[in-house]
Amino acid sequence: PEGIIVSQKKEDSKWGVKMVTPEEVDVLSHPVLLTSKKDYESIKDKLSDNICVYFDGIAKEKWSEKLNSTEEKSIDEVLLQGAEIYESILSKYGGTKNHNEILVYNYTGLGDAYVIAMLFELYKKRNNNTNFILTTMSKACRDVFRMFEIQNIELVTVDESNALEKLALLCGANLYIKNLMQSPEYNPYILRRFHGIRFNMFDMYQYYIFNLNNIDGLRRDFPSLRNSKGGIALCEEKGVEKGKSVIISPYAKSLVGFDKNIWKAIAASLIKSGLKVFTNCAENEKEIEGTTKISFPLTEAYCVIDYAGYFVGIRSGFCDVISETGAKKILIYPDYNQFNGLGTYEFCSFERMGFGKNYVEYKIKFEDGNKLPSIILNEII
Repeated sequence: PEGIIVSQKKEDSKWGVKMVTPEEVDVLSHPVLLTSKKDYESIKDKLSDNICVYFDGIAKEKWSEKLNSTEEKSIDEVLLQGAEIYESILSKYGGTKNHNEILVYNYTGLGDAYVIAMLFELYKKRNNNTNFILTTMSKACRDVFRMFEIQNIELVTVDESNALEKLALLCGANLYIKNLMQSPEYNPYILRRFHGIRFNMFDMYQYYIFNLNNIDGLRRDFPSLRNSKGGIALCEEKGVEKGKSVIISPYAKSLVGFDKNIWKAIAASLIKSGLKVFTNCAENEKEIEGTTKISFPLTEAYCVIDYAGYFVGIRSGFCDVISETGAKKILIYPDYNQFNGLGTYEFCSFERMGFGKNYVEYKIKFEDGNKLPSIILNEII
């Protein structure tokens, strides 16, 4: 069914999109676009089990990169923008006669992108090899999709991605477009389907987003990325000693990390043991004191981590990207609830999700962070 909007502020829609106030809600069985957390709290008990909830308010609280001018537009203006992008993308691939369908990934999480990419080919087969066109607003996520040799990737702006998401939600029942990313925190269908089950991120995508029961043939390895000439050249230029270096990754977009002094102590203990230590940094991130800054495109990450031999990092989407490398990986999970009562470890650990190799995982409370230097040194030496 097509979606409806629940909002205190109602406006007429030439597109026929239904808008109701929270007070007018009886029982909802259509996908819903909510405009505030308060509205969600007032109607959550009236949502039927199979409905999808999209919540603009979450973008305001958690993902500032999703904020843009669509917030100021009327819903008709947003839908018109989405329709124009939709038509432009489909026409580029020959229209609907070629069995094209757009899948909108309106998020920037690398871990989610990696899991989507792992399941993508199986999803295509289940849908009779529909010619899916995958949209993303992140160049990094596009690189992840390319690791899996996914074809037909369209890079769009944040504004365009938000418009496509709303078009798919409110008008998708009659169009060739679907949304991929739906937060479990505000989706009754996910929460009720997994009621009483400690489900993880892979479960969410396998069973709920893609509805796949059989995952035989899941793509896990990328041998062509291991010996990238660009990655090896970068390691030689930066002085990375093969098999005797540690790449530390203290930064994560979606998690609260540990104090820099703890990372400084981790680096110092590793350097004292005779290892070279490098900090994996994005453009505006600073290396941990005593280490060497190293930056590389995601397409070279597989090779760089394998070449170094060791990786120590806060759990982030980058860990998914390098999960199948041969390097020894020590993954650190801050011990706090992040995903609707689930901790980061419970929702994102490789052990629970069932992929990755040559890794160990530690769930650590912030007050126990000073134990990390000795834990990590014991794992490596």
